[in-house]
Amino acid sequence: MKLKKSFIILVLSLSCYVAGAQNSFWLLDGLKSFARFTGIKALYEYAHTRDTSFYEAPPGVFCVRLSENMMGTYLGTRGSELGEQNRNFRTKIKSENMWNNTITVGAYGLAVGFTFNPFANSKNNDTRFTLTLNGNFLGLDVGYYKINSLSGYSRLNSQRHEIAYGDPSMKFFMINAYGVLNHKHYSYPAGIGQAYIQKKSSGSLLLSANFDRLHTSVPDRGFDEPDISINSSIISVGVGYGYNYVPAKDWLVSFTVIPRFVVYNSSYLDVDKYHMSETFKRPSVTYSGNFAVVRRIGNVFLAITAVADGYQSYHYASRFSFDQTQWHMHAHVGINF
Repeated sequence: MKLKKSFIILVLSLSCYVAGAQNSFWLLDGLKSFARFTGIKALYEYAHTRDTSFYEAPPGVFCVRLSENMMGTYLGTRGSELGEQNRNFRTKIKSENMWNNTITVGAYGLAVGFTFNPFANSKNNDTRFTLTLNGNFLGLDVGYYKINSLSGYSRLNSQRHEIAYGDPSMKFFMINAYGVLNHKHYSYPAGIGQAYIQKKSSGSLLLSANFDRLHTSVPDRGFDEPDISINSSIISVGVGYGYNYVPAKDWLVSFTVIPRFVVYNSSYLDVDKYHMSETFKRPSVTYSGNFAVVRRIGNVFLAITAVADGYQSYHYASRFSFDQTQWHMHAHVGINF
């Protein structure tokens, strides 16, 4: 069977502990003096402070992980008072559920993964790239998605137009940053990244900031079908909560929920020659959440994880609003050695 490569995913997992680095990080006296003067050393030591009775690094130096992945995308829009005839407008677009496999090899907090799909649809030329810095104190998720495996429908008043598979195209870029207040007892990457072993149950408030950039277009294919373009740039901040529950030795159930309020919003919808915009004055939220179950058997671990990121506007009386969701589900098996 010929394997068809669907995309390459690069994961940089920056943990708050790198084995063997603490004895060599401050060897140079000049760096020591500079670090003390600027406070970098104090921040470094604070970020690396943890109670090992609550969580610890896994055994060994290397990690190999095989993952089965499923992911999807949804986008919905609503508009009213469109054009001289004050028409109502609505679209629903979603991707097909993409399945693929990832082999990841890592050491000292750095991991590189290759993703492939032996049953790839020849029409599917989606590109997905993620960069993840998973730390116990600070973390960063960066994602870029170019998705063409989309279909759905648009509606002008009562007239419905089917949007054929492959006609829409979506480009989506996001940055999620987080900070953990109780990083001494709670390990954020223990569940979602299996990078640490949580030994006792613990939780923490999570501070988060987010940037999303979205562009979606549906070309006019004739037969009175509208030409549609959706663009959005959003900045949001919020506070969430994460909890790692340890029901028994070598078991972990983890979840995080992070709602964020939009503080900047530049979004607009073009349908044929008509233009509608959305401003940040109206209430909107973005959100991130994940769930994980991890089982460790010696140096081997098994995990099931789910992640969702999205945007929701709540101003139904306005002329234009939309909601969008990206979701992922994964099954992992790995070994530390």
